[in-house]
Amino acid sequence: MRWTFVAMIMLEIGLYFLLKNFDLFFNMNMNTLPFFFIMFGIAFMVQAKAEKDDQAIVPAVLLLGLGIHFLWGKSFPFWPDDLTAMIWIIALAFIIRSAQTKSGFVQGFILLLIGGFLYYFPSALTSFIQKSVSNWQAFWPILFVIAGLYLLFFRKK
Repeated sequence: MRWTFVAMIMLEIGLYFLLKNFDLFFNMNMNTLPFFFIMFGIAFMVQAKAEKDDQAIVPAVLLLGLGIHFLWGKSFPFWPDDLTAMIWIIALAFIIRSAQTKSGFVQGFILLLIGGFLYYFPSALTSFIQKSVSNWQAFWPILFVIAGLYLLFFRKK
């Protein structure tokens, strides 16, 4: 059994409560969920490196990235919005994992390009979503009609 992850979580929780008891560093939003995302991300990253566990890289990067984004992202004026940042974090996770496993680079690169498009051209996406929603609002009942006809006439018992 791999004890690295459990050991890191116990170490981090111990340090967290030790710092909390002595009132050290608790003006830095350490009582928030993103801080715990960062703690778990560090634990996954240590497990990935210590145990040579390539599958732990993706949750490590995702948790670290989401924690950093939600904890400190609004502090920087150039930081992307939530959707773009999440796409970039997922892309980074795929690209880092591809360095270890030699697979997943193309998916990460495509997500990186999509994130770049959303970062530099956000109005194009907004216009597309508004048109899609207006079309969807007009024609969504057709899906129920088609599903009902399929169940009534074509479904075998």
